[in-house]
Amino acid sequence: MAEEIFNKIKESVDDLSPAVRDKIKSMLTKYRELDEDGKAEFMENAKEAFKNSVSKYTSGNWAFKFWMLIRSYAMILAAIIFIATIFAFFGYKLYKSLTEREKKREEKRKLKQQKKRK
Repeated sequence: MAEEIFNKIKESVDDLSPAVRDKIKSMLTKYRELDEDGKAEFMENAKEAFKNSVSKYTSGNWAFKFWMLIRSYAMILAAIIFIATIFAFFGYKLYKSLTEREKKREEKRKLKQQKKRK
């Protein structure tokens, strides 16, 4: 997993400034020199640093939290509306077929009554 991440970073290094590029290259060489335990520890530290940076961004940003909450509720609401629409469609079809069947039965009864009268 780490190798994939570093390969992706390595591909996009050309777009970065020289200072950042050198820093990433030095991190890459240090990472490759680490043993398996060191690599696992590095990945845990990187995950923790990423979580901290994300939490710093989101902790004080009430608008971000608000929109994330709205987004999650909107997704739930959309799913509920979709399911309700499906139920309404099939319910309507069922109602229509039952009423049509009842009309046909009534027509047959009327025809039989008319035939009996003749």
